[in-house]
Amino acid sequence: MLDSIVLITASKGASSRTKNRIRENGHAFSVKDGPKSAACFNGRVSIRVEAVKPKPNGEHWDGWFPVDEILVVEEEDPDAIWRLWGDQ
Repeated sequence: MLDSIVLITASKGASSRTKNRIRENGHAFSVKDGPKSAACFNGRVSIRVEAVKPKPNGEHWDGWFPVDEILVVEEEDPDAIWRLWGDQ
């Protein structure tokens, strides 16, 4: 699963932080680490991801999502991601 491209959406009851990160960075992410216990979320199981869509400055957001706050659809074809999520 590492370095695979996934679509992420916030689960029902997700924190505003998770919802905002997805809204700010799109739904397509590359998985970089996890799932594992993350100290930044008090030991909750989380995954570290990097946004596929760059920010205006060319950088890609990189951070952690608690797995109980997201729904993941694994998808290896970036073109399919753009078709499924027209906001990219």
